[in-house]
Amino acid sequence: FVDHDTNYEYDLTGLYRPWSGAWPVRNRSNKPIRMNICGPLVGEIAGECEDKSSQICGRILTDDDLSYGTVLVDKSAKDDTLKARLVYGSPCPANDSVMLSANLNWRCSFEEMEPTLVRLHDCSVDILWETPRACPKHTVASSTLNIHDHLGNRDLTDLCVGDRNHTLDPSSYIRYNLCARLGSSCAGMRDVSACLHLHEKQMILGN
Repeated sequence: FVDHDTNYEYDLTGLYRPWSGAWPVRNRSNKPIRMNICGPLVGEIAGECEDKSSQICGRILTDDDLSYGTVLVDKSAKDDTLKARLVYGSPCPANDSVMLSANLNWRCSFEEMEPTLVRLHDCSVDILWETPRACPKHTVASSTLNIHDHLGNRDLTDLCVGDRNHTLDPSSYIRYNLCARLGSSCAGMRDVSACLHLHEKQMILGN
């Protein structure tokens, strides 16, 4: 999906595990919790949740396998985190007029980590997932640069002249592009707009 506030595009489909696959959800009690995204748990791994088309199932609030959501809604992006909710799970043990749900937070990370159960509520759970999939794919291309503030509109399009270098010292510099992606990769990643060259290393400063 595209976050319309930043024009960043995100793609979580790579987290989907087909053919009876699932992500184990880490938790302090080592309870059996399984999760999939962009599709339901299927086969033996789904356990008692298979007939519910559940995307997260486990023995969290009770000793029974319960579904904590089947439909992904309310997707949004803020800073380095994507947020969404899985809704329409099993009836809540604490209030059977409410359906169980899961609050999901994907944090942009260069290392793939397993999802982690971080908080319990009466009828919902909070999941944190650090993954490269939460990093924006790219910024929607633009050939203009406009800044809006209380003083009005400022057109800085003349600064859109391609990649620029800012020297920090004889062996370090910042390579950046104000209006688009860099012409070449940074630290092996494309879709980058600012890159720090620190001696022989490269570090991504902005997408």
